[in-house]
Amino acid sequence: MKPTEEQIKSIVASLLTEGEEFLVSVKVSPRNEIKVRVDAYHGLSIDRCVALSRAIEASLNRDEEDFSLEVSSAGLDMPYVVPEQYRKHVGDPITVLLKTGERLDGVLVSVEDEGKFVVGLPTKGKKGTSKKCTEATAEPSAERMISSEEVKEACYRF
Repeated sequence: MKPTEEQIKSIVASLLTEGEEFLVSVKVSPRNEIKVRVDAYHGLSIDRCVALSRAIEASLNRDEEDFSLEVSSAGLDMPYVVPEQYRKHVGDPITVLLKTGERLDGVLVSVEDEGKFVVGLPTKGKKGTSKKCTEATAEPSAERMISSEEVKEACYRF
């Protein structure tokens, strides 16, 4: 029987350390290529990804259906998909692309309930120059509450 995304999600959820690790995404292609992305609040080692891969594979029956399996950490260059990724990056620089096409560069200040988060944005300085908010420690001058429904994509800003 072909593994389903729900089946894989259930297996992965049972393997993750509660409160520390979280599932970001599971994709199962028509060719049985399974891709699992996980993350952790304090980083995820390659050894942990290998251990998760082995445990997932042991939970599936290769005799019934052949598959390929890739387990990896959600990298900094990947867009945020789940609320836990936002919580992990509070205090970090963020780029948010809104569905309206507007782009916001700032610092992720907080994550609220109900899919909302606050971004600290730089304000205009004298003579129209912009004060840059380039480091997580920089003090933003204005804050904006954003609903996840407004977001096309959000990710760590390098």
